[in-house]
Amino acid sequence: MKHLKLFESANPYYEKISSEEFDFSDMIGMSESNIRKIENLKTQKGVVRRLFRYPFDFFEFVASDCSEELNVYEREDEWFYVLAASRIDDSPSDYYRCDQFEGLVRLLKDLKVI
Repeated sequence: MKHLKLFESANPYYEKISSEEFDFSDMIGMSESNIRKIENLKTQKGVVRRLFRYPFDFFEFVASDCSEELNVYEREDEWFYVLAASRIDDSPSDYYRCDQFEGLVRLLKDLKVI
């Protein structure tokens, strides 16, 4: 059913999800090939990209003024989950589910990270 919901959405590459659907327990270590692909993405001027290796591999992108951060996690079958949060206030975070690497790239472009 989840696949049908994603297929029927206006954007088949990624969708905004609720915080309840964003479950850290299902995250896996990012594959080395996906780590290299993300490291090779050209970021917008001033965006800092960092790889964290604990407790599982994930990427963090931070705006040049440190006001926002975006964390990228991988789940099985190359699903990527993204958490976008403000670092300066208590505004609610946004959560996204991306289908395959192409969906992640499209979201990062739409959010003006790359």
